[in-house]
Amino acid sequence: MAEALDTYSDLDLSDSDGDGDLNKLNKLFKSAADHVQNLVSVLDSKKLLQIYSFYKQATEGPCNIPRPKWYDMQAKQKWDAWNSLGDMSPDAAKEKYVALITECDPDWNVKTHE
Repeated sequence: MAEALDTYSDLDLSDSDGDGDLNKLNKLFKSAADHVQNLVSVLDSKKLLQIYSFYKQATEGPCNIPRPKWYDMQAKQKWDAWNSLGDMSPDAAKEKYVALITECDPDWNVKTHE
C-alpha cells in the first residue's frame, strides 16, 4: 500500500481549472470508480476487498452497519475490510482508492481520458 501512496503523490491534483483540490479529488475518485469495472475480472479477492472498503469509506464514512451473520462469508469479509478502516476520513479514503486503482492499472487515468 505504501507504493500506492507514492504513486498517488505523482498524480496531478493541482487547481489548474479553478475547481480546487477537493473538487479535483472528487472528479478523480469518480473516474477511478468508473474504471474499476474494467479491472474486476483481473484482480484478486484481496485487492477487490481493499477497493470495496475504500469506496465504502469514501462514500458512506466509517462502517455503520452490524456485522453480518457467521454463515454469510462474503458479506463478513466485506464488512471486516470496511470496518478495519476505522475513522479514516472520506477524503483520505478517496486518495487511497485512487492510489490503489493506480497501483493496479498505472495508465488508467490516461485510458479514461483518451
